[in-house]
Amino acid sequence: MACPSSGSASYTVVIIPLKTSLYSLDALRFYLWIKRLKDLEKEKDTLCSGLEVLEKARLWYLQRLEENKSRQSRIEAKSGLGNNFHTGIEKCLRGIRAGIRLESAHALQKRKHPLWRSTSEPSSPGYQHLVNYWV
Repeated sequence: MACPSSGSASYTVVIIPLKTSLYSLDALRFYLWIKRLKDLEKEKDTLCSGLEVLEKARLWYLQRLEENKSRQSRIEAKSGLGNNFHTGIEKCLRGIRAGIRLESAHALQKRKHPLWRSTSEPSSPGYQHLVNYWV
């Protein structure tokens, strides 16, 4: 939509001599028609300035999106994970959790925890439960 720039907003003034009385029905219709055209022109100018503001905001947001995409690409390239960023994080977390479970199981075994002692025989079902849980 082409709108004139806000600096060039000008209104046309039309003076037409009326052959009839100022209070005639034709004169009133003409006056109301001119007034309506003037109001429509002002509304168009207001809408055009609003459209201009929206277009500037849209361009600003597009620029921010592009900057964030490039920043994300740089971070992914530095980390070496590429498009598998979330998959890499999940694998890393699984490894950390497995390590924590192993360390906890070893700590229980080293301290000779009462729970571990009561189920320290490999043949007991409690022993298998602990091993399956912690490892």
